Amino acid sequence: MKKIFLLLGLCLLTGCGEKKENLVLAFYYPWYGTPDISGSWRHWNEGGHNPDYGKGETRDTGTSHHPYPDVYDSSSEEVIERHFRTAERCGIDGLIVSWWGKGTFEDKVFKKMFEVAERKKFKIKLSVYYEEIPEKGIDGVVEDLYYLSEFFERENFLKWNSRPVIFVYGRAIIPGWSSPIVSWKKAIDSFPEVIFSGDLTAYFLSSILVKAFIKDGFSGIHIYNPLLDILFIGDIGSLYRKFVGIGRSQNVIPALTVIPGYDDRNIGRENPHFIDRKDGELYRELWEKALIAKPDWILITSFNEWHEGTEIEESYEFGDRYIKITEEFAGRFKGENF
Repeated sequence: MKKIFLLLGLCLLTGCGEKKENLVLAFYYPWYGTPDISGSWRHWNEGGHNPDYGKGETRDTGTSHHPYPDVYDSSSEEVIERHFRTAERCGIDGLIVSWWGKGTFEDKVFKKMFEVAERKKFKIKLSVYYEEIPEKGIDGVVEDLYYLSEFFERENFLKWNSRPVIFVYGRAIIPGWSSPIVSWKKAIDSFPEVIFSGDLTAYFLSSILVKAFIKDGFSGIHIYNPLLDILFIGDIGSLYRKFVGIGRSQNVIPALTVIPGYDDRNIGRENPHFIDRKDGELYRELWEKALIAKPDWILITSFNEWHEGTEIEESYEFGDRYIKITEEFAGRFKGENF
């Protein structure tokens, strides 16, 4: 009898009898604005920069590299379509959209993304990256989730074995290094049909934090950015394999994250960091090691986080090099050609 109940529990988590396909997902930032569309600069002026100076490659922007052919407004339907086409071209199944609350600029863009996807018949799936705890605490989270649940039945909302998927950033679970972990149990228990994937902050911390996450009900785990692991540990292949092993042993979905590089030195941070892209070799190396570890999902940080220099989107500096690399490895991961 115990075996029967165990099997039923595993079926609820993984969707027994349904075909599982490897997913490639990318973190996506809908927060950019331009004066001609949104009435003012949003995010391109991060760190006190003034994009009014110059044009295209020469603009003074709060970015590490420069978007090609120019900066853009995230609410532009033309931009959304272009991003969807690029994502689908290179084998990205879904975008994890940075979300900052009901009625925010990012929320409005999120809605428009669904409208464009549905009207233009894009296959791309969309989920949210829940970024921070609201003033109401976990009760505010529950309210947000009820609002977001309106999207769950839409064709383009990301699902895994018919279950909606939501990603939660580490800051919304661990607000600071000296802060206690925020319990998500009430929120997760309110939405048992949803797969919640929590950010454990760094791979080398996963064995320490994973039990607390599982206790709260998270059925998926990921790392947003392996920055600390690459800088201070180095053996990312071993960390990847261990992370997948932890997920498998605990019956949660382990997602591995790859980055092309990192550079936040142009936005005025007190302690900036830099990881060299090595002309694409870092991105290739991380993809290769992620493939060896055999996760169900591979996450890309990021499609367009220009402030931290993790974007794979087309730029003046790199052209579409990282789009092509993504296409190559996504095809290998899923056993398909695009």
